[in-house]
Amino acid sequence: MGEISTVALLDTGATDNVLSGDFYHKLQDNGKKFVGNLGLKIDSREEEVTFPFSTRFVVPLEIIGHLGERAVSMIGDLTKVESANLMKEFPDVLTSKIGCTDIMTHSIELNNLTPVRSKPYYYAPPKLQILKDHIKFLEEKSKIRRSSSPYASPCFLISKENKEGQLVIDYRKLNRKIRYEATPMPTIEMALQFLAGASVYTIVHLNTAYYQIPLSEETRPLTAFISQVGLYEFNVLPFGLATGAQILTWLLNTIFGDIQHVFLLNYLDDLVVYSKNRQEHVEHVREVLTRLRKARLTVNPEKIRFAVSEIDFWGHRISSKGLSISPERTRAIREFPLPKTGRKLSQFLGMVGFYGRIIPNLSSKAGVLYKLKKTGNPLRWSETDKEAFHNLQEDLVAPLVLKMADFEQGFILQTDATSIGLGAVLAQRERQEACGR
Repeated sequence: MGEISTVALLDTGATDNVLSGDFYHKLQDNGKKFVGNLGLKIDSREEEVTFPFSTRFVVPLEIIGHLGERAVSMIGDLTKVESANLMKEFPDVLTSKIGCTDIMTHSIELNNLTPVRSKPYYYAPPKLQILKDHIKFLEEKSKIRRSSSPYASPCFLISKENKEGQLVIDYRKLNRKIRYEATPMPTIEMALQFLAGASVYTIVHLNTAYYQIPLSEETRPLTAFISQVGLYEFNVLPFGLATGAQILTWLLNTIFGDIQHVFLLNYLDDLVVYSKNRQEHVEHVREVLTRLRKARLTVNPEKIRFAVSEIDFWGHRISSKGLSISPERTRAIREFPLPKTGRKLSQFLGMVGFYGRIIPNLSSKAGVLYKLKKTGNPLRWSETDKEAFHNLQEDLVAPLVLKMADFEQGFILQTDATSIGLGAVLAQRERQEACGR
């Protein structure tokens, strides 16, 4: 290529032949650029073969060892070389190993010290073996240890996608005694308003986030849980404590406080890095990974999405165009059967309320169903009720995109009222696009 030469082996049976990263950089250092595709014809013994050359990048094989094929396949349009460099630079952060922060050690404070104790939940042999495997895994990873505590909360297994079950501790009795901390908790609506103007996103998920926060020595006996296998206590923050989300939020605020809502959004154990262009996005991602390294936290390599133009975040599809309902949630709404009980109807209305700002005239449309919920069980559906239910389903699955608010532009507030509800829409002056409720 020009004055740059190399020895190459072309595999005619392979799907792709690739240049090494070193040779690519050598070409760049000498001012060579890829300007398009090239078809190279080579005579073989029997026929003429054409090899097309293109500017596609392939992630180095050693990177797949850190991230896994699924995560690598989700790398977006960010320059692939830069993505690969970031992954090579932070193998200790992008790993399936569970980290352990040294920024804090959490202590549980109780309103009174009277121990809470429950009997274990019993399982038949097949389920018991799953429980034993979970406990063994946590003990081997030093997340739990044998206990002689006077406290004993029961544990049980819950089904989880692609898994036989997940260990959960029933801390309800203990939670009644825990003293809460006044840490402000973010909401989805508060968080999403900062994404206006972004066009490229990276989303990462902390590895079993609670297990990366150590407990103080005097606190550990309070977390003791009992099972057929015996009594154990946690060395790290367990799932099920009422204050767990507050503690995690405090930790992330401490680590990322000055860059939150600048180019980072965090909600519980999910982190979203957002930027206006791909060039600055590389440095934004590097800054977040650097801080995670300093805090000794790790992220799940199988759940990373690097530099993509849209993401699914807590039930929402987010892109530069705006906000909509994620396809996964849309499918669940479309397949939701006509409720037969008040409890099931409440579940549906809760789902509707979560996306309330996306649905026009929600109060009026849902008012019929709120009245129906008071009629008792089983629900007595009229044709009008059924029509209201199906209309709400259609509104939720419609491809409606809510524009992100641009606070540098003016707003118009439109209000309305009926005998059963009040409503308001906040619209941008530019092209009268709706941006919230």
